[in-house]
Amino acid sequence: MTPHETMLIEREDGTYKQLEVLDLYDLALLLSYERYTLEPRFRHTVLFDVASGADEFVDSELANLDPLWQNPTKRSKRIGFAFKVDSHDDDARDTPDNMLPRSILLPRVHVLSARQIETIFYQARAHDACYASIALLQFLFALYDDDQPVRIRLGAGTGFLTLLAAHSTAKYILQEPMQMTMSIVLSQERPMLEPRSMAFSAVTYMTGEGDSMPHCVMAFDPITQFCDPDQKSAVLDLASMQFGDSGRGRGALFVLEEMDDFMERMRGIAQSVTGPQMGGPYITNDAERWLEGVARRVKTRYHRRDIEHWCGHCGAPAQRLACRGCKHEWYCNRAHQVAAWPHHKHWCAGRTK
Repeated sequence: MTPHETMLIEREDGTYKQLEVLDLYDLALLLSYERYTLEPRFRHTVLFDVASGADEFVDSELANLDPLWQNPTKRSKRIGFAFKVDSHDDDARDTPDNMLPRSILLPRVHVLSARQIETIFYQARAHDACYASIALLQFLFALYDDDQPVRIRLGAGTGFLTLLAAHSTAKYILQEPMQMTMSIVLSQERPMLEPRSMAFSAVTYMTGEGDSMPHCVMAFDPITQFCDPDQKSAVLDLASMQFGDSGRGRGALFVLEEMDDFMERMRGIAQSVTGPQMGGPYITNDAERWLEGVARRVKTRYHRRDIEHWCGHCGAPAQRLACRGCKHEWYCNRAHQVAAWPHHKHWCAGRTK
């Protein structure tokens, strides 16, 4: 998390006001945690099987839930996840640490690394989540004035200062996605690995199954009075992990980078990309209203960061492990500190050059 930074902003009447500068990277950390650990579609689910390439699910009946899984035309890769609703404390957050079953564990799940488990956690929950991400950001921004200054910290140690009003939605069309992902959520009534004849209900979520798919992100324009006139716009993609490891940012579980870099990233996910088509506000639907509460919690946590620290990798509350260099960044554990270093090393105030 960044130290407090303020900026003097001129009002329309010629007077000035001192405002704290919001850090977009830190806000994205909190938004991802507060949102995905409570994602309704996967609430209290555990992962009990994975399938990829020519491998099928252990329960072959799962493959029949969607015909596209069996006929992935034009796809160079397919991957599937099977989840089952498990009994958890209603107040407990869903995290990669509690995503595996407490009893039955298939060998193919048992061998997953911590990074793979983390990827699957976010990849499933970020399915078709780009428009909801826009809604979430709009809910957050509505809690501030348009002249609120915002710091954009990019992965290579570059960045710029802008105002909250200088944002817009950017829509892309991904032609022929290179990967198809299917996430299955079984009902609580079906025990894992029961005989095939047992009836069950399930919901499937498919990503990249069509010949094309839309993808929407938030773009932030530089304001020349605050930064280099050659500075390019930046993109924040809170749903990038739906593409798996290809959606990881530099040390992050989301993407915050210059638009040209983002376009290059998208070309590695689809055969071709069109866009961006720039637009205005996204109209929120009723199913996304729960994100308004997420935005309010994020604002509260952000402005209490001096006493309630969060992990610089996943956004979870973290009070024990601080960066020895800057003393401002905190982590859940050593693994998360290492994962966040590719980004933090460029911004650590205490790093020895």
